[in-house]
Amino acid sequence: MLEVLTATDNVVELALKGTIRSTDFQRIEEHVDGLIARCGSIRLLLDATEFEGWQDVDAAKTHFQFVKEHHSRVERIAVLGNHQWQHWLASAIGVFLHPEVKCFEPDQKPSALQWLAETE
Repeated sequence: MLEVLTATDNVVELALKGTIRSTDFQRIEEHVDGLIARCGSIRLLLDATEFEGWQDVDAAKTHFQFVKEHHSRVERIAVLGNHQWQHWLASAIGVFLHPEVKCFEPDQKPSALQWLAETE
């Protein structure tokens, strides 16, 4: 499941819980697109502490397509993860995406939010 937890100014907090399905992105796309239209760009806090992966290949493709269509309008992504593979994956993906990506431990949420709020 993928859900929007909070959205303040241009910072959006998303939670990835359990297994992600293709339909999860339809539910959040309108919300994210609305924020981008209003703010010009957004910053994301992704709570991946309960993320277990994708339901199937179609779900992964939908996720990657969503990222491809939106990454140029995202300034920064802070990832809360409790598995080493999540930190590695976020760092690797950061090489290919427009936004700056930084990983944090689950107990570092305040630091992640502070990093997202910082100006260049």
